[in-house]
Amino acid sequence: MINKLGDPILPELKKALDINWLRQQVISQNIANADTPNYKRLDVDFERVLAGKMVKRLAMNRTHDAHLGGGSNKTDGVPLVAAAGTRSRNDNNNVDLEQEMALQAETFLLYNLLTRLTTEHLGMLRLAITEGRR
Repeated sequence: MINKLGDPILPELKKALDINWLRQQVISQNIANADTPNYKRLDVDFERVLAGKMVKRLAMNRTHDAHLGGGSNKTDGVPLVAAAGTRSRNDNNNVDLEQEMALQAETFLLYNLLTRLTTEHLGMLRLAITEGRR
């Protein structure tokens, strides 16, 4: 009984926070590779992830032996989508810094919303458990 406390909202909020964290990492990776030739920007497919249809795994590619290998993360199976229909520059890179910065701001606002919802939900659970006493 106690392990179901907070269901179904808390597990969904946790999943959304994890995916939001991953999206922030992907946006940072896009910004860091803005000047890398032939780099294609990536993004997280939020709708498919939150619907529970995770199919691909995030893997870091080593393009040089001196590069560090990617560690595992807690969001295995998250679908990343390459940007389709975006304009590439002469070096075949399609990262638009203004768009990435706007997405980063949007992701930050979504993070604030999700943490606030989680805090409010835990506060309501605390109120119910203590029967309104402080």
